[in-house]
Amino acid sequence: MSKPFVPSPQQEAIFADIAEGEGHTVCISRAGSGKTTTLIEGLKHLPSEVSQDALLVAFNKKIAQELEQRAPRGVAVSTLHSYGLRQLSAALPQRPTVDKDGEKLFKILCDAIPKKYSGGAASPIGPIKKIVSMAKSQLAMKPEAIDAMIDTYDMALPENIEREDVVKIVGKALDMCLDDQSTVDFDDMPWMPCMLKMSMTTYARVFVDEGQDLAPVQIRLALKAADRDSRVLVTADDRQSCYAFRGADANAVGNIIRKLDAKTLNLSTTYRCAKAIVRQVRHIVPDFEAAPDAPEGIVREADIAAAVAGADAGDFIVSRSNAPLTRLFFKFVKAGKRVGIQGRDIGARLKEIVLKADKMAQGNVEVMLANVQAWKEKEVKRLVEKKRDTTSVRDTAACIDAIAEDASSVDEVLGRIGRMFEDNPAGDKGKIILGTTHAVKGLERDRVWMLRDTYLLPRVRRDAKGDPIKDEKGSWIFDEPGIEDQNLFYICCTRARRELVMVYGAYRSDEE
Repeated sequence: MSKPFVPSPQQEAIFADIAEGEGHTVCISRAGSGKTTTLIEGLKHLPSEVSQDALLVAFNKKIAQELEQRAPRGVAVSTLHSYGLRQLSAALPQRPTVDKDGEKLFKILCDAIPKKYSGGAASPIGPIKKIVSMAKSQLAMKPEAIDAMIDTYDMALPENIEREDVVKIVGKALDMCLDDQSTVDFDDMPWMPCMLKMSMTTYARVFVDEGQDLAPVQIRLALKAADRDSRVLVTADDRQSCYAFRGADANAVGNIIRKLDAKTLNLSTTYRCAKAIVRQVRHIVPDFEAAPDAPEGIVREADIAAAVAGADAGDFIVSRSNAPLTRLFFKFVKAGKRVGIQGRDIGARLKEIVLKADKMAQGNVEVMLANVQAWKEKEVKRLVEKKRDTTSVRDTAACIDAIAEDASSVDEVLGRIGRMFEDNPAGDKGKIILGTTHAVKGLERDRVWMLRDTYLLPRVRRDAKGDPIKDEKGSWIFDEPGIEDQNLFYICCTRARRELVMVYGAYRSDEE
């Protein structure tokens, strides 16, 4: 028999705001703080006159289905994609056909890509489709915004088209997508309502879950569901904002607060993490609190050998970057343990770089690696000149170097990538799951092994060539960890319910 729900003082304050408050609200909801329960219980406190005029925005379809079963009758529950499609269907002269197979964008790119680029061995359509999709999520329409976005999200470019031309093609394709209103694909559903001047169905109350994970297009659409007299309540954890997570806006929470001129309320008590784990992150998130009846838990240190020997099926091994995970993967295989790396997209990206580097190598691993090194140096120089982050490029090159160790051919390297990054659901408890912080975000385990060397470390400042900058004494100059590094540390620690093991001795990709 389940225990009756007894709200905490913080939850009671939120319920009072829903029932009697004024203006907009952002609930800063820390990891494991019961925000979903708070949302559902909060809906029961809606005044009767607006209880049938409320919208609860869910992050994805699965969550929407779960919330719909729990929400009070009369509250509309929807993803932003579904909401956007309904607005388009109501506002456009003709109800658009839903394109589930990507035919609309494929045909548009066939027209947008100049014929001189269509005769190569590899079609440029695939990479450009991904860039167009990301541009819609980021509301990037201008050339400079598209160009910066490609670097921010480390997007692969077609090998036979100059970067400048890719940006032009993407801009043209976006215009053509907007012009064709007879058909909409998945990316169009939230994007087109934001770009078109059209009337929208609005609600007296709008509740938005997981605000920190919303892309700019989703934030804009969610706010369009509220009119001048509506009230909006958003749950979000500003310390779980991080780059390259589904295209989310890293400053989403702050932007939402500013756009709404919202007050903030707190849900700072975690019902997931043991007390010892909470203490590990309080220097980063001072308001993070353990529940009064939480167990003490364990935080301890270990080296790589102890991690390989001690990790069991169901454990997470978490790193800030991928390269240390690839090295550790082989150690687990040699130890006879079932292990997988989370991230099929990462595997596809690595294969792409290896295949490009192998064109002139003819299967020779050493030549292929030299070509990868040349690619890395060229990309690092370009990114540094534009004052953009080089971490992803360095990590990619380091991953390939680790995977290729002792390989006799490039085919063997490609085979290793395929086996390492096969489908390994992060929820699979039959294996030890290796993953970056982003890959395990939103999940939890009783025990998490953190590759501590990859977190909260100062970064070497570099010049336009990508070389380390030294002071007058010949010492490297370091920049202290920024907010993203702190957030990733917090996210990793809070995946653990009972035991957090700080593993030292992992290689770091960004300084190698």
